[in-house]
Amino acid sequence: MKDINFIQHLALKYKLKILYFDFSLIARIGLSSEVFIQIYINTRKEKINLALVVFDDRVYG
Repeated sequence: MKDINFIQHLALKYKLKILYFDFSLIARIGLSSEVFIQIYINTRKEKINLALVVFDDRVYG
């Protein structure tokens, strides 16, 4: 929410119009130091992608 307020502040300061917000999230769930699940969420496209990564190589997803 802090980022949204900052963006709105800049828009007001420079007299810009915000047409829409597009939010994406990338998260990693670590299973070990070499293995993790990467999650990508894009709210605009309503899309969720998952990938299993082992030793920096995507093995699934």
